Amino acid sequence: VGSSPYSSLSRRSYDIVLYGATGFTGRLCAQYLAGIIQSSVEPWVRSLHVAIAGRSRPKLEKLQQEMGFCFPMLTADSDDMDALLSLARSTCVCISAAGPFMRFSRNLVAACSEVGTDYTDINGEAPFVRYLIDHFHVVAEASGSFIVPNCGFDCVPSDLGCLAALELLHKRSGREHGCSS
Repeated sequence: VGSSPYSSLSRRSYDIVLYGATGFTGRLCAQYLAGIIQSSVEPWVRSLHVAIAGRSRPKLEKLQQEMGFCFPMLTADSDDMDALLSLARSTCVCISAAGPFMRFSRNLVAACSEVGTDYTDINGEAPFVRYLIDHFHVVAEASGSFIVPNCGFDCVPSDLGCLAALELLHKRSGREHGCSS
């Protein structure tokens, strides 16, 4: 798979598969990936093999046409474990933008954990994160996969809310709160 940092780890077809590519955030991620690959001066970035994935091939095709880029397309319904296992086996890293995550990404995490594929998402669903730990930590550890939730848009508002609350607490109490170095 090209000469990316993952190449020596796997003989998989893709470095990255973006699942849920046709949703609002998935579209933004797909645009970003296309732009960074096309504009990078780094040879390993330009050689990344990326695919977009989702439940509907017609929607993926429409996304390709609207965005003016051409990534390979993979179709996998969130309830089709065979399709999700195939998707997970095809890539080194799976990025999910398919929410609600407990409904549309839970089985994808199961597939990634089973076959040693790294998984990350943009969720902000605390119960989903607890579910991932309780159900997939041991399997992921055994297979060597990393499961990294909350890496994006959904978790930013709650992080900003915590920061605002901490700043208000500081202002009203006149004392420093939180972590200190």
